[in-house]
Amino acid sequence: MFRRFHQLVALVAIAGCAPGLHAEVVSDSESKLRVQVTLAESEAARREGLRAYTSLSTGEGLVLVFPGPSEVCITNAGVAFPIDAVFAEVGQVTGVESFDAGEAAVRCHRADEVLEVASGVANRVVPGDRILVE
Repeated sequence: MFRRFHQLVALVAIAGCAPGLHAEVVSDSESKLRVQVTLAESEAARREGLRAYTSLSTGEGLVLVFPGPSEVCITNAGVAFPIDAVFAEVGQVTGVESFDAGEAAVRCHRADEVLEVASGVANRVVPGDRILVE
């Protein structure tokens, strides 16, 4: 019962963004991915991340928004599905990582936002690409 309540509270906290936001990753010549996103702007929402989700479609994502550029570390512990994570600093991709479902390994890159998407969605994204959230 407590776990279910915690999941509902997390969903309410994460869902507090404006509808219709999208994240797009582009290089000089092409769009590499475009997904509808939810923003996780508070510390609690960033910490919860995708743990309250049962899955992500290839057209969905979560953007973890940090107060400023720093060394950002994430894990996929407690998440029931594999993901790709795109780290970006001031709109420029600094790293791309793939995590297995429930993977507890911690991966770090300099960033002020991290786009989390379904596994395989970010397979064409490379450092130096640009990320736009609108």
